[in-house]
Amino acid sequence: MKGLRPLRLIQICHEIKTNPKRSPKEFYKHLRISKQQFYKDKRLLERLGFNFNYSPKKKSFIIEKDSLIN
Repeated sequence: MKGLRPLRLIQICHEIKTNPKRSPKEFYKHLRISKQQFYKDKRLLERLGFNFNYSPKKKSFIIEKDSLIN
């Protein structure tokens, strides 16, 4: 399964950028990953320069830093 992680990381970046209004639960379901896996991948993406968080107030994912895909 480790061979699929780079692809999944790219998918996460793409989905955050193109569909930020999904709820976290919808996001996990769409990517077919667990909440735990999502947060492991999120931590790795942060180390790589792609930081994002979910804003319950805005009901959207917010990209705070994007050094990966511009």
